[in-house]
Amino acid sequence: MLTLKDGTQIVLSKSSPYVFLGSSQEDTNGNLINATDTLGRNLVTTTQGPTTTLTSPLGYQRNTTSYTLYTVQDSNGSSQTYRVDYALTDLATHFCGSLNNPPIYVCTDVSPGQYSTLVVPGKLTLPDGQTYQFSWTNQTPGELGSVILPTGGSISYTYGSGCTHQPVYTGSNYNGTTVPYDCKAGVGSRTVSVNSVNSIWNYSADSSGHPKLTDPNGNDQIHVFSYVSASSYLSPSTVETQVSYYQGSSSTGKLLKQITTDYTGEANGCIPECMVVLAP
Repeated sequence: MLTLKDGTQIVLSKSSPYVFLGSSQEDTNGNLINATDTLGRNLVTTTQGPTTTLTSPLGYQRNTTSYTLYTVQDSNGSSQTYRVDYALTDLATHFCGSLNNPPIYVCTDVSPGQYSTLVVPGKLTLPDGQTYQFSWTNQTPGELGSVILPTGGSISYTYGSGCTHQPVYTGSNYNGTTVPYDCKAGVGSRTVSVNSVNSIWNYSADSSGHPKLTDPNGNDQIHVFSYVSASSYLSPSTVETQVSYYQGSSSTGKLLKQITTDYTGEANGCIPECMVVLAP
């Protein structure tokens, strides 16, 4: 059982502490969140569109579903359908660098072609016909470039260089399996454009390496992430334990508010990675 920060409980797989079984979730009010209601009716009906051939900006092709329809029942019992149309983007393919370390593992870059492409959402159509348009920065690890909103405004993103995490070594191809190196860069900036007015949020790090957010008015937020310990084990990932809000720069401005959060954890007796972080 995984308890989220807001109190929602999620049932995880017994074989893996990271797999959501999809059997049930329970929110802070005790309401169950399932794929079906108490009468066994599906809450969401998914319908796949016909197969089509998508072409990437570099000209590579892939056969895939052209769109997916998601139909839900609104509070009046009427069906509302959301449609997601797909596009094809080219992926960056060269991340190995100095990662090769035979015979423990061997890193091989994918050659450009259809297997270095990624099927991505291109458009979301709401039940009332309004749309969200998505564009993707080509030849990246699958970075979302911008979103055009139904109101006509847009949100665009830039990204930092490098990867946000190290490659996964367990199960590397020395034992006959292949583990992909999923290299994702952190967001560098987010620009919201409304009526030709741009508001920019910048993401960086302070002198101690903690994530820093600078809003369009030049005010900083510093976010601190820490591991949770239990029975001499550390959590497999960090959680946010402190947020500091400044008027102006975090180095020269005034500290307005600081929120500190403490967490508890439980080790289930298998391995350190099985530890579950509980709500604060």
